[in-house]
Amino acid sequence: MLDLLGTIEAAELPDGRHLVSAHGSLDGRLAQLLYDTVVPLVGADGSPLIIDLDDAHGVDDEILAVISHAAHLANRHGDRLSIVTRSRVVTSLVDASGLGHIVTVFPTLRTALGDAWLK
Repeated sequence: MLDLLGTIEAAELPDGRHLVSAHGSLDGRLAQLLYDTVVPLVGADGSPLIIDLDDAHGVDDEILAVISHAAHLANRHGDRLSIVTRSRVVTSLVDASGLGHIVTVFPTLRTALGDAWLK
């Protein structure tokens, strides 16, 4: 059985916002990489952070813990973490973890970029 590891990419958008995109299997094996990628970007220069999970699957408790940490950091900097996903599983994990009040979930990257652009 082939067990592929997902990937994580980060970019700074022309308007200064940061985008972290996850692709493929996103489980505990990538938690440290996600942490090392996301945490320095949260509130680094006051730019909003968008985490795109739309092409990811297998989000587990370790990944959710990283997202939670990033969301709380963003909240301390007066910002909201944005997550892109259409997955009901991820959305319910965010809701069940109590992050709904400090995280905004968008169904598409386009809507996330449009909302953040209005800030």
